[in-house]
Amino acid sequence: MHRPKLLLRSVPFLMLLSASAVQAQVASGFRLNATYDRPGLPVPHWQLRIAPTGQAEYTSEHAAGAPPAAATPITFKLSQAGSAKLMKFLSDSHGMQPCETKTKGLARMGMKTLEFQEGTHAAASCTFNYTDNKPLAAATEYLLAVSYTIEQGATLDHLHRYDRLGLDPVMTQLATAFKNGQAQEVQAIRPTLASLANDDAVLERVRQKAAELLVAADRP
Repeated sequence: MHRPKLLLRSVPFLMLLSASAVQAQVASGFRLNATYDRPGLPVPHWQLRIAPTGQAEYTSEHAAGAPPAAATPITFKLSQAGSAKLMKFLSDSHGMQPCETKTKGLARMGMKTLEFQEGTHAAASCTFNYTDNKPLAAATEYLLAVSYTIEQGATLDHLHRYDRLGLDPVMTQLATAFKNGQAQEVQAIRPTLASLANDDAVLERVRQKAAELLVAADRP
């Protein structure tokens, strides 16, 4: 008769532990908001928000006549490896300073704005076309690679529905980009990869590459 009472009394304690764990995770994590703007591109604007819990949200805008846009917002959990890399890059960027390069006459490469806050520390922000700050540049390249993955996922979704023969070159590009580090966080397009890997009507090599990327998507 006493066991149920003990279990009931333990519930608030367990809830307290759970709440404390979430608070600790938030305090030790980081918050990041990144935007990219370059008029004239098929995707002239995108934004990626990452919460301290690692939950991420991606939105984008496409130019008229451009490939189909992702069904934004796309939400996904940032990988542990990706979170660690971004934390390392941005923590080593000295508050993202220096920000914009002092070199004159550079081509317009797209305006990037990053707003970063680590734990309870003061937030830092930076808007730049090009930066000589190597950790900041590395973080930006990683974020661009995440955007690439999601936009390629949208293209694959469209081709899967309307032009299956067109899947092969796009999937090959994505697989190659992933191996080269130019595509990151493939778990963001897990539903797309799973749909392709399980469709017998799709070319075998497309299914195989999708299955290989699914394995990568399961890595922490």
